[in-house]
Amino acid sequence: MSLVLVACGNAWAGINTASEEAPGVTDSEVLVGGVAAITSPVGDNFGYIFDGVKAYFAKVNSEGGVHGRTLRLIAEYDDNTQASKNLASVRALVEEDRVFAVIPVATPIFAGASYLADRNIPTFGWVINSEWALSEALMGAGTDGDICLDCAETFTYLPFIAKLMGVSKVGVIAYSAAQSKQCAEGQQAALRKYGFDVAFTETSLTFGFTDVSAQIARIRDSGIELLATCMDGDGSARVSKALREAGLKNIKQYWPIGYDPKLLEQFPEEMEGVYMQSTTMPFEFADVSPGLQEYLKWMKKVDGQVGESSLQGWILADQLAMGLEAAGEKPTREKVLDGIYSQTDYDADNIIVRTDWTRFREPDNGYAEGDPIPACLSFIQVKDSEFTPVFVTEEEPWACVDTAKDTLPDAPLRPEDFGL
Repeated sequence: MSLVLVACGNAWAGINTASEEAPGVTDSEVLVGGVAAITSPVGDNFGYIFDGVKAYFAKVNSEGGVHGRTLRLIAEYDDNTQASKNLASVRALVEEDRVFAVIPVATPIFAGASYLADRNIPTFGWVINSEWALSEALMGAGTDGDICLDCAETFTYLPFIAKLMGVSKVGVIAYSAAQSKQCAEGQQAALRKYGFDVAFTETSLTFGFTDVSAQIARIRDSGIELLATCMDGDGSARVSKALREAGLKNIKQYWPIGYDPKLLEQFPEEMEGVYMQSTTMPFEFADVSPGLQEYLKWMKKVDGQVGESSLQGWILADQLAMGLEAAGEKPTREKVLDGIYSQTDYDADNIIVRTDWTRFREPDNGYAEGDPIPACLSFIQVKDSEFTPVFVTEEEPWACVDTAKDTLPDAPLRPEDFGL
């Protein structure tokens, strides 16, 4: 369907404008669609991100939608963790389904990023790939996606938590896939920057690997005290199982992805004692987060899977709604992007650290030389088969570090130390 233009040139009807600025927008709906690694050789299901989007849409639609339009997810593509399928799915969303925005995206291989960036299509997803930095139209939960996976500053949290653990000898293990290897390079750079001994590195594992006996033998010989992974939860669990079977339970582990109840249910022994991070308020602190309470309430209503992935979807959907609200009665893709990047204190109702989106449109994200650059996370450890926040409390749920400094603090800094 195409827009019926009248002489004044301002009428809105049907699904598209003549300039194609608002495909997927009707008088009553905004149509979107997404792509995720729903099935994949790593066994990790990124598809739960759709649950979070659906839960948020159910909430906002129950309240009348945005400017009288309901939000509807019309397509859910599975890229099977394949570059060709990811690109094909993205093209189908834009050219066949004619969605207004691509939401959500959660996949280890984001081959369709350039296609979306070139067309400046609002795209919302889990920022675990370097491709998210291609355009401001591509954004994650509370971030414009401008992430450098092989930069030391991106991974300052790792030497920081290693210091809090009291270890000095660290190993890093990753897949051979580009983004995983870049992550490993960034982790090593960060560890070395702060004086840690990187005594073991491995970046040749393939998705779905079954044998790591050679790597385990090298780990044993290296004498490392902490092993950091750059993999999905399933891959990290396979390495953990191999460590346990080799009698190396004393080696601490740090996983960047894994804060998921379903994953813990699947790998309780492999995850015991493991440390991990979260860019969101821990589920265990829901009492102090109105946003988390709403998320849990609506996830139950739609029978969705609670976890890190679906919470990302919830926040992304909230950002889309925020942009649509700011865009007004006649939304276009450009207006939605402008609406998001005009926000100065977004925190998804206390789910994430307060974000000033306006600075993402400034050089160097608004930081001048010598400015403190905070990185704030929550940290969790599995204890007695339960996720347990560590180094943080309900009163102080965020542990921060200044990534611009060449030294690490002896204790976690807090958002207020940076004016957040």
